[in-house]
Amino acid sequence: MKIISIRMKKIIKKIVIGLAVFAIFVGLMFLWSRTTAAPEVFSFVFGPKSFLTLEDDRLNVLLLGMAGGTHDGATLTDTVMVASYNTKTKTVKLISLPRDFWIEKHNKKINALYQMGLNEDQGLSFTRGEVGEILGINIPYAVRVDFSGFVKAVDTLGGIEVKVSKSFDDYFYPVPGREKDLCDYSESLMEVDEDKARELGVKSGQLKVLLDKDKNIATLAAEPAQDIAYTDHLVFKFFPCRFEHLNFKAGMELMDGERALKYVRSRHGSGEEGSDFARSKRQQLVIQAFGDKALSTKTLLNPQKVVNLLQTLGASVDSDVPSETYLEIGSLVRQARGVSNIVVDASNKDSLLVVPPVGRYGAFVVVPRSGDYFEIHQYIKDSLSKEIISTPEATLK
Repeated sequence: MKIISIRMKKIIKKIVIGLAVFAIFVGLMFLWSRTTAAPEVFSFVFGPKSFLTLEDDRLNVLLLGMAGGTHDGATLTDTVMVASYNTKTKTVKLISLPRDFWIEKHNKKINALYQMGLNEDQGLSFTRGEVGEILGINIPYAVRVDFSGFVKAVDTLGGIEVKVSKSFDDYFYPVPGREKDLCDYSESLMEVDEDKARELGVKSGQLKVLLDKDKNIATLAAEPAQDIAYTDHLVFKFFPCRFEHLNFKAGMELMDGERALKYVRSRHGSGEEGSDFARSKRQQLVIQAFGDKALSTKTLLNPQKVVNLLQTLGASVDSDVPSETYLEIGSLVRQARGVSNIVVDASNKDSLLVVPPVGRYGAFVVVPRSGDYFEIHQYIKDSLSKEIISTPEATLK
């Protein structure tokens, strides 16, 4: 007798592993493993056989988060992370790569890999291979979620309690739909004489320029058929209407989906909160908060809420994790002892990534300081070989 309908099986297949990027990957696996006899069922049905593809006793899963929707850049992945689970020590390391990481052979940023793969109907597998090449590890599985699903999932739970570790402001959080708003400026074609061209560092002649409200040339110029290249600094300076001001106070805060999304996506927080490391830590805090709420007695004793949660996530997740591995992964997650972060960034003089001159690529990017991936491979290898000390904030309860 079929206990679960084919339709429901398809939904479960998409979400049982889901959303580790923003709480749901771990939360739903906890929901499965703690509310059923998953480990015992696994041992009884499958015995000691493992269906997982491991590398050096590690389970590596690529986690991608994208905006979704129909606007420009909807399939660009704002979050690129690998969850590496050590099956011996039962610990997890989250390896984060900045979305501005430049991939020389594709002439694109890393956040465009999934979009590239989709053109060949292999978004996840293509991205897994490319990220694995950068890090020097094998990544057999991937999960992608769009942020609209994350927002709806949190709202379905009635919000989540997040412990904000540090107060911070972010004056440049992007407002959806206003990514190309010129605010009080305009772009126009006009003749630029030699003196002005010399000041702008461009050739004289007919150029596309940015004009202020008094029709004065405000900044850079570009050839008529090209777009003006704005650095982050120039965007912040000239187009403040594209952003909103975020403020978070240290302490417990009940966040709805939109607020939680802003907390994990903020990239320009004041002080240390503007770093990729801090951003990864915030994602971890939200993972824990979501897991706690999803596993609460109030949630588990409300069948309609559980069904709504599954339905909400069903259309928001794409995964290539085989269904035969679900029980085993549920068992592993149930035993997890701690989480730590490995962040590959360009935040200080000793970083493996550097920021090249903007003119070289036409936009803000980061590249390997050595010119290849060798240093990154060694760093990841060394980092994964080290044991972590579990802290209250890093322990999966």
